[in-house]
Amino acid sequence: MWRNSGLAAILLGLCANLCAAELTIRLSNAAGAALADAVVFDPGATAARGSAAPRKRETIVQRNRLFDPFVTVVEKGAAISFPNEDPMLHHVYSFSPAKRFEIKLYKGTPAAPIVFDKAGVVALGCNVHDWMLAYILVTETPVFGKSGTDGVVHLSSLAAGTHELMVWYPGMREPMPLQSVALGANESRTIDHRLPVAIRTQPKAPPLDPMRYSLFKGQEWPGDAQICTAAGT
Repeated sequence: MWRNSGLAAILLGLCANLCAAELTIRLSNAAGAALADAVVFDPGATAARGSAAPRKRETIVQRNRLFDPFVTVVEKGAAISFPNEDPMLHHVYSFSPAKRFEIKLYKGTPAAPIVFDKAGVVALGCNVHDWMLAYILVTETPVFGKSGTDGVVHLSSLAAGTHELMVWYPGMREPMPLQSVALGANESRTIDHRLPVAIRTQPKAPPLDPMRYSLFKGQEWPGDAQICTAAGT
């Protein structure tokens, strides 16, 4: 009996690995332009056996007075570090209901990462540099993907069955339903979907003011108030 149970478990595991479905979603706007940094996920899905687990620790770098990457997607409970690689200070914050926090003026890497323990959209900003903007989408599921510059999202190791897909794109307050897709075992399908959105890209940093920046380059950093008015432009 135990031998049969063990064999059944092995066969079930093989089926989960070999019978998993794959889905490719090509996203564009109404004009047909590819949508980069769009996130597609299945809120009711769990990771298929044998699939790679989503990372529980991510990094959003401040570099060249911008956040990198512009969009990050994590499963609820993940921790994110915010290292500052710029020669000037940054002050990272979020007022979003899904996660309110701030890391006051600093350089280098803060000692503790921020844990995102509530699903939702988190918008990031910098109190010193008004143009700095980035987003974090926190999901309840490990089944998600983010589009590249070609607007393509790949979801692999999906279980056979119906998947109620959701989509989020920068500027949306919350995700919206995308499409209901029924997949069979071993099925591989590609779908195209157009979203009624305008293209959203990360705001560019303005040219660095050499006069203001040179005031502090290579010197001891002044007080917070001085940095807010001089070192950030």
